[in-house]
Amino acid sequence: MSTPTYPQGNGQAETSNKTMFDCLKKSLSDKKGKWPDKLPECVWAYHTTKGRATNETHFSLAFGSEAIIHPSVIVPSFSIILLSIKQNRKEMAINLDLAEEKREKVITCIAAY
Repeated sequence: MSTPTYPQGNGQAETSNKTMFDCLKKSLSDKKGKWPDKLPECVWAYHTTKGRATNETHFSLAFGSEAIIHPSVIVPSFSIILLSIKQNRKEMAINLDLAEEKREKVITCIAAY
């Protein structure tokens, strides 16, 4: 039962859980009962941090582009201010076209790793 489609059998589920637990433990320190408030931050960090084997983020492998925080959450950067909706749609279409190539590159990296 050790296949990529069965994460419990190949250790992926345990590895992901261990990483999330470590993140929560580091961010909580003495506030043990506040873990539900910190969980979204840890999930965001997990999905937007590059993996060692693939050198890609989980988010970019799934959606074909890097994740950014919505401009209303933080002070917008210069590039976000200049970006238009029309240009964003065009860039997203290009990123989706290149997603399959990125996944193939990652498969090669994993095999080499």
